[in-house]
Amino acid sequence: MQPEPQALVLKAPKSLTGLFLIVSDSTACTAAVVEQIEQQGGQTAILFPSNLIEQETLAAKLSELKERHGSLRGIVNLAGLTLTPEAEDLEQWRQYSAAHCRGFFSLLHLCAAEFTRAEKAAKADLWLMNVTRFGGYFGRQHYTADAPPLAGAGLGLMKTLSKEWPAVTAKALDFDEAISPRAIAQTIIQELQQPGRLEVGYPGGNRTIFRTVEAPLETASQAASPHLTPAADWVVLVTGGAKGITAEVTADLAKTGLRLVIVGRSPLPQPEASDTLGVEDDAQLRQRLLAAAKASGETFTPVEIEKRLRRLKGNRAMRHHLEQFQALGATVDYRSLDVRDESAIRDLMFDIYHQYGRLDAVIHGAGVIEDKLLINKSLESYDRVFETKVDSAYLLTQHLRPERLKLLVFFSSVAGRYGNPGQSDYAAANEVLMRLACQLDARWPQTRVVSVAWGPWDGDGMASEQVKAQFKKQGIVPIAIAGGKAFLQQEIAYGLKGACEVIAGEGPWEQHEAIAEVAPEAAAQVAQPVGPLMRQPLYAEAEGEWLGEQVLSLASDRYLSDHRLDNQPVLPATAALEWLAEIAQTAAQTIAPGWTISQLQDLRLLSGITLTNEQPRAVKLSAAVLATDLNSPSPSPSPSPANGSASAPANTLTITAQLADPQTKRLHYRAKVELQPQLSLQPTPALDPLGNSEVLSGASVYQQYLFHGPDFQGIKHLKISPVGIDAQLTLSTPKQWGLSSEQPWIFNPGLLDIGPQLAIVWLRHYRQTTALPAHFPTVIRHRSEPLLSQAKVHFRVVKEDAFNIVYTATFTDAQGQPYYSLLNAQSICNSSLNRLSN
Repeated sequence: MQPEPQALVLKAPKSLTGLFLIVSDSTACTAAVVEQIEQQGGQTAILFPSNLIEQETLAAKLSELKERHGSLRGIVNLAGLTLTPEAEDLEQWRQYSAAHCRGFFSLLHLCAAEFTRAEKAAKADLWLMNVTRFGGYFGRQHYTADAPPLAGAGLGLMKTLSKEWPAVTAKALDFDEAISPRAIAQTIIQELQQPGRLEVGYPGGNRTIFRTVEAPLETASQAASPHLTPAADWVVLVTGGAKGITAEVTADLAKTGLRLVIVGRSPLPQPEASDTLGVEDDAQLRQRLLAAAKASGETFTPVEIEKRLRRLKGNRAMRHHLEQFQALGATVDYRSLDVRDESAIRDLMFDIYHQYGRLDAVIHGAGVIEDKLLINKSLESYDRVFETKVDSAYLLTQHLRPERLKLLVFFSSVAGRYGNPGQSDYAAANEVLMRLACQLDARWPQTRVVSVAWGPWDGDGMASEQVKAQFKKQGIVPIAIAGGKAFLQQEIAYGLKGACEVIAGEGPWEQHEAIAEVAPEAAAQVAQPVGPLMRQPLYAEAEGEWLGEQVLSLASDRYLSDHRLDNQPVLPATAALEWLAEIAQTAAQTIAPGWTISQLQDLRLLSGITLTNEQPRAVKLSAAVLATDLNSPSPSPSPSPANGSASAPANTLTITAQLADPQTKRLHYRAKVELQPQLSLQPTPALDPLGNSEVLSGASVYQQYLFHGPDFQGIKHLKISPVGIDAQLTLSTPKQWGLSSEQPWIFNPGLLDIGPQLAIVWLRHYRQTTALPAHFPTVIRHRSEPLLSQAKVHFRVVKEDAFNIVYTATFTDAQGQPYYSLLNAQSICNSSLNRLSN
């Protein structure tokens, strides 16, 4: 599943009137979701996970709510946002399962009739949403500690119900732990009201979709060496019996002569009776079984005869495969037990480690299928399907010794990954296995853990004909037995650790999600991001006001790693300057499209933005119109005095932009940004001659005086005197900073950062102190086209004392044409800051 950034489709939002059931989490997100739905005219009712366990009580509660509030319009499941410590035993695991899986399934089952009737009548828009906190990638790249794998059940349910109820808008959202509850709530409402793909993550606050893409392995045919090679001394545990696909793939392992411990529910079959031995035709077998029943005086119904026929053929398959494994060279140890039985699994694992002293690999293929549409499901059937696959996986992991285990393979299904009508419980179980595989692969460094989502296999005893027919309608091609066996062989040998979710089979995997993708249509209340640093849109809060939120992280903002104070990544003041300009330019699209930024005024650092312990940090973005004069047909230039701020031209839009902490509301940075239809010619400040100067190399000043990493090392060489500094510079681009945006800088932050850097160089050279930026009164943008060639800067000290330095810096191209001017920029001095360059 390949992550891909994708902006939200923006249409006029749909009404959220009617009753919404909110399954509560343990954070403040529930209250924020309730507030936003009710602000839009909806009615809400909060259900705690514990309210969902007793079905009769829940049914009575739902009847009361619908009588009081009217028809049900949507369900939002926030339980997956609750982080929980790892279950200590099966009892606690099942408590978690009741909260995250069975209860939600029960709620959907009780609401199924109403959703079905409403969809058929096409009465109103209907919504289902499941929200988790696996890390924004659904656990695939970063798995949040204490995120319960059981919360993955909701994703499988959304996938299936989107096909059982096509008119219902079903979505699954995943967030990382850094995003604030209010930002999550805002995103939930936006996603509810807009079309788009079902499965959406927000790693670092960045909207991300996941496409199924081919990922061929480098195999021996490409001269690659296998990462893992089963050997004769291996001990391998296989659950799921000696039947079906587990038996087919186990035969290839048996060829190595290893020891196989096979677990199945069926007892080891006795030799077949002579009256059916050798008979292959099903019709003849039925006649033989019926004759045997009559001879013994028994009366069997056709249903009972079919059960006996299936049992006979199953026993044949078991005997065949167990004998085949031994013939191929394996030592076979067959155990009959219920994989849901805690004591049985505990005894099994103790026996394996005690008797054989090791366990090298596990293939967990146990599972049952009882297909029915959700409206016709029973909780008893759900329990059998879900627990056989999921509880057994949990029990195994509790007794495995990962320090010696080389491989753990879960067999899941495309029914979970993509949904399939009639398989909601099976889909829920398989998606839990997927998340569990991601969690364990991250947690167990010595073990490759992978969940293989198999398509239907072609052959007797594989997927039922009904299931195959369902898949064929969707264009899914059954997997040939030889192809499936080869697939797993290669995955074991050449698969990479970290690839914990693999899809096996051929089908139009993207089709259902792709149908939901439509061309974005900009809505009046949404402003699309402008600039390399802006990754999220702004949303209109009131007339002339916009709000948004974005997460800073080393993953998304690599440049922060090169700007550290006391080894903590810190947002540079000039990056904040560029960010504020992009916020203003983004907001301005809605009222003055095509206008451009001419200058930024009164930028103040109020409190820095630090990624403490390198953890992601959420930042609230806001913009508001301060002054507007859009009537004049052309700008009226107003010269900027050389000593300070510029007055606003008549034809100017002024926007205040801010960066703040979304939790504490504390401001980090604030500035006023001026925009005009086109840039007016602004004179550059007069420069005092440099006089007698010394020449220093860029390498020497970065080594002796500065703390900046490669992304900020733009000084090639410089001339320094008591008056100031002239320097030759190199340029940085958004791509060089690790940013994915193709948009150019408004104020090149890497270039402008040379101003504060030169203040440090000048002070260290002449005063043995260091200064950090505090205030940029005026930053002029002389040209809108990006500076592409080499650059120069003329830095002049305006005044300085023991506590401050005030300077002006003009940045030009190689020919001396001005691009930016910093007027009367101020940095605060402190000799204790000299430590930063050590």
